[in-house]
Amino acid sequence: MKENKNWLSKVELCKELLEADGDRVVLFIMDIDHSKDIFGQSINQKDLDYILKSFNEVFTSEYSSFSQIGRDAFAGMFTCDKDYSLFNLMQQKQTFQSLLNNELDISQLTVCMGVSIYPEMCKKKEELFSFAYDALFSAKLKGPDNIEVSTSENMKLKSLYFRKSQLDKLSFFSNRTELSESEIIRKALDDYLNKHMYEN
Repeated sequence: MKENKNWLSKVELCKELLEADGDRVVLFIMDIDHSKDIFGQSINQKDLDYILKSFNEVFTSEYSSFSQIGRDAFAGMFTCDKDYSLFNLMQQKQTFQSLLNNELDISQLTVCMGVSIYPEMCKKKEELFSFAYDALFSAKLKGPDNIEVSTSENMKLKSLYFRKSQLDKLSFFSNRTELSESEIIRKALDDYLNKHMYEN
C-alpha cells in the first residue's frame, strides 16, 4: 500500500492522476466549512499534519495522493474497483469529519466535497479537476456539510464576444496543441475561476 508522508503540490497531484493505474480513479476536492471561525486566518502546521494523517487513514487505497490546494481547500485522489460506491465515499467523509472533531477538540467541523470519477463521470483524466471543482461549487451552494458529484451537462452562452486578436491566438494555439478551440476556452475559464474561488 502506498503511503504519503507529505502533501503533494497540485502539479504533482495532477501528474499522479494521469499516471494512476486502476479501473476507476476518484478525485475529490474538499473545502472546510467556516474555517476562519475554527482555525483563524490560517491553519497551523500541527493541524495541517493531522488533516494529512486523517486523509491517509480514511482515503488511502492502493494508489492515493493528497494536496493542499488553498488555505482551507484540499484535493485527494485514489483508485478503486467497480464495487466502490458514492455511499462508501459519504461514509468516508463522515469518518474524516469525526476524526478531526475528536483530535482537534472541535464539535462542529464539517466539510463540503465535490467529486469526479473516471471514467463514469469524466471521460478524460485531464478533466477530473475541472469536474470536481464544478461539483464542489454545487455542494457549497447547498450549504455546509454537503457532497456533490460532477455532471457533464453542456450549455451555451450566447452573449460571448472576442477580440479578433484573441481568436487569432486561439486558432494558433489550437493548431499547435491539437486541442479544440472550445476545449482551450473551457480550460482557461476553469483555471481562472477555480484559482480565484478556491485556491487563494
